[in-house]
Amino acid sequence: MGTGVFYCNKKSSELLEPLSVGGESADSNKDGKLEYKEMPEKFQAGFRNYVGLAGMESSITYLQNLGLGNIRKHIIKLSNLFIDEIGKMSESTIYVPEDESVRTSIVSFDIGKNNHERVVLELAKKGIIIAKREIMDKPIPNNFLNDLEPYKGGARSVNGIEKIFKLSSNENPFGPSDSVVNAYNDALKDITIYPDPTNKLLVSKLSEFYSINPNNIICGCGSDEILHLLARAYLSGNDEAIVSENSFAVYPLAIKASGARIVRAKELNFQTQTEAILGLVNNSTKMIFIANPNNPTGTMVSYEDLKDLHKKLPSNILLIIDEAYIEYVNDNNYSSFISLVENNNNIVVTRTFSKAYGLAGLRVGWAYCPSEVINVLGRLRIPFSVNSTAQKVAVAAIDDQKHILKSIEHNNLWLPKITKELENNGFHTIPSSCNFVLFEVSEKLSFGADYVFNFLCSKGLILRQMHEYNLPNFLRLTIGNDEANTLLIESLRELPK
Repeated sequence: MGTGVFYCNKKSSELLEPLSVGGESADSNKDGKLEYKEMPEKFQAGFRNYVGLAGMESSITYLQNLGLGNIRKHIIKLSNLFIDEIGKMSESTIYVPEDESVRTSIVSFDIGKNNHERVVLELAKKGIIIAKREIMDKPIPNNFLNDLEPYKGGARSVNGIEKIFKLSSNENPFGPSDSVVNAYNDALKDITIYPDPTNKLLVSKLSEFYSINPNNIICGCGSDEILHLLARAYLSGNDEAIVSENSFAVYPLAIKASGARIVRAKELNFQTQTEAILGLVNNSTKMIFIANPNNPTGTMVSYEDLKDLHKKLPSNILLIIDEAYIEYVNDNNYSSFISLVENNNNIVVTRTFSKAYGLAGLRVGWAYCPSEVINVLGRLRIPFSVNSTAQKVAVAAIDDQKHILKSIEHNNLWLPKITKELENNGFHTIPSSCNFVLFEVSEKLSFGADYVFNFLCSKGLILRQMHEYNLPNFLRLTIGNDEANTLLIESLRELPK
């Protein structure tokens, strides 16, 4: 017995009962049955609100593969029946090839003002399945982009407040050093010239500073560009990529933009669990994103745990370690994954100049990748994504390690102070290895996170709300300069007890 399958959406399977196409319709399979299954997403492009898809070339191929006899003869027979029936309905236009030998679809028609579901049901009773396809009078994006939400950065202003301390985006409170400012001003004279697309000057400096192979370095417009390029290169509609439960928001965006599925691994005490990630790996898994330390939680994974994770992963899964906050880590159990890149073909490490280096406004990031990955990304990226000023300023920033050391020492001084002050005021903090702290506004308090956010905004202190991360009772606080941190502590003490 042969079984035919017409692919359709969920609404179709609810509206239409399985129809027999046995007897004369299927020459070699008199007991053939026709059933409905949800149409694969890759066949849905260009269709909106369709209720049944049949007679298209793909459907014919499915039926032929399943042994339902002379499908073209079957289609022609149904076409003629369809023409007779649809012709009885008013305001309908029928489109059908005159030459039956080239007819690969049942028919195309315009229902006009008729009720679509009624037409579908009436025709279904006679064994005819139809598809509704909207007239495409405008460009239609890929279906998987419909629920893609744009990234939301931290707030940067408050109405009626002139002096603002922006503690919402984890930027360096000192900004760039004097030498970096001088490099910026000097670079302005060359802005009429296209930048070097190979980023040779910056790549050479990174190679020298970190003692790594320049051929494995790629630069981007922030590490975000590289993360999106990786997803675009290695993910597609049937793939899955794993992130931690409270991962950096850019990872899900990059995954969704590629059409792949996001899989979230449960955390324990807001810490990424490598065993939880391994438990989610399957044949569809193609990529894993881990920020170490993680944003927005501030927690980190030990080098040994990450190394064990990589060892247990299938070699076709790309493991991406985002080390955006590495300069701020003060933990003996932490090591960079860069040393493992050259001897493995499935590890990528990303870095940024936006945090400790204080260049968030110039958008400079880089990654250390296996040669095969470098080759692919080099073909995908736009030619001049890192502007000439950003390249030169980033080099100057690397040369000024005194400024980086100053920023780290400042963070080491204030992070424990502010964490303790938050705890003293009844907030639950998440231990952080970054330049920020995530804290929960406990239900035991007489106010919520939104109240704290608005109250501190009234003082000129802008924190990061966590609604985007599905943590509505949490706030994230960047370590600011001395003035901002002192004002923060004073303001926290003014909250209701």
